[in-house]
Amino acid sequence: MSDTIWIVAANSAGAVIWQAEGPHGPLRQQQVLVHPEARQHNEDLVTDQPGRVFDSAGQGRHATDYGTSPKDHEAEVFARELIDALARARAEGRFDRLYVVAAPAFLGRLREQYPEPLRQVLAGEVDKNVVREDADAVRAQLPERL
Repeated sequence: MSDTIWIVAANSAGAVIWQAEGPHGPLRQQQVLVHPEARQHNEDLVTDQPGRVFDSAGQGRHATDYGTSPKDHEAEVFARELIDALARARAEGRFDRLYVVAAPAFLGRLREQYPEPLRQVLAGEVDKNVVREDADAVRAQLPERL
């Protein structure tokens, strides 16, 4: 019986999917996902400046804000893309268990979107940004026996 474990190291700008065969197996990199929009400045993600409004009393005039920042929007988009990719891989039987190691704010975004089939195979989560780390550093964040 195969026990394929996927470990996802992620932040709002990218993710690395690692794979281990069995609870003590070494990690092998499977896939790298990049979301470069998350690294851009808010101003570079929109085509216009925020609108301007007049005060209801007096002669004041000021800029409105975006509501949700463009960077937050891009992080939400990438979280949705990552969850969709993981859900498809799970439906295809590409892994049996899943660990997620993600930057704290991004982990919160992922948690909001886990579909039930993915929740059922979620073996653990760690709130740490290790996207740029090697296999040994990622493995060090996980339980000794996966």
